[in-house]
Amino acid sequence: MEKRNVVQIKDQRSHQYNRYNIRVKQQDLTIPHSGKTPNIVSENPKAVFAVPPYVHLLDFGGPAQVFYEAKEEGASLELKYISTHSNHNTFPSSCGVEFTNLSDFTSISLRSGDVVFIPGLEFQYLQDKKFIEEARPFLDWVKSQHHNGATICSICTGAYLVGEAGLLDGKECTTHWKYLTRFQKQFKNAIVVNNRLFVEHDNIFTSAGVASGVDLALYILEKRYGSLFASKIAREIVIYFRREGNDPQLSIFLRYRNHIEDRVHTV
Repeated sequence: MEKRNVVQIKDQRSHQYNRYNIRVKQQDLTIPHSGKTPNIVSENPKAVFAVPPYVHLLDFGGPAQVFYEAKEEGASLELKYISTHSNHNTFPSSCGVEFTNLSDFTSISLRSGDVVFIPGLEFQYLQDKKFIEEARPFLDWVKSQHHNGATICSICTGAYLVGEAGLLDGKECTTHWKYLTRFQKQFKNAIVVNNRLFVEHDNIFTSAGVASGVDLALYILEKRYGSLFASKIAREIVIYFRREGNDPQLSIFLRYRNHIEDRVHTV
C-alpha cells in the first residue's frame, strides 16, 4: 500500500489551485554511511517544518527539500508540515504563494531524535505584540518539545520565535546579519554570535539568513547518517560545497561587488 499526501499550493494573484500528489513509499531501507552509527533515538524520527504566516519560502523550502531528498535516498524519516497557529491550516507566504492542508501542531508530540525547523517570516510581524500573543501556544509547544529531547532549528528571523519561546536565555545563537543588533537588544540574556552561518547550543540550532538553512540541514544529516550520506544529498541538490557553521555570513568575494561598474565585474 502507498500512502498519498496531498499538498495544495495557491497563487493569490491567479486564485488557481495546483494539486501536487506526493507519493510516500512505506519502506525501511538501510542507510549507507561511512562507518558511523546514526545518532538517532527514535526508530522513525520526525522532521517537522513549521509554516508561520508570511513565511520566507527559501527559509522553509531549503531544509524541507534536503530532508525530502534524504527520505528518497532511504532515510527512515517521517516528514510533517505544521501551522504555527492552531485551527488555521492555510497561510500566505511573503511571496504570495499560499500554503494549505497544514497539520495542527497540537496533534504532534516529539522526542529525542526528532527535529523541528522554524523558518523566518516578514519582520514586521515579529515586532507585533498581537502576533506574538496569538503564536504563544505554538511557542509553548516548541519549548515543551525541546524539553522532551527534540532538536530545535531556526532559519533566519525564525530565531525571534525561538527567543520568544524562552529557549535562548544564556545560550549562544545567531540570526540574519541585518537583525543581529536588534536581536541582542530584544533578547538581552541571549549570547548573540556575529558572522556565523549557524550556531549549536543545548540541542538548539540557530542559523543566518535564507540559504544557510540548507547548510544547517546537511550538517544535521551528516551528524546522524555520516558524511558519505550527507554528500550524496548535497550532490542531489547540486550543492558542490557545504559550508561549516563557523563560516562567515558575508562572503569576502562578494563584499566589494555592491556597485554597478560593469567593467570591474567583468574583470
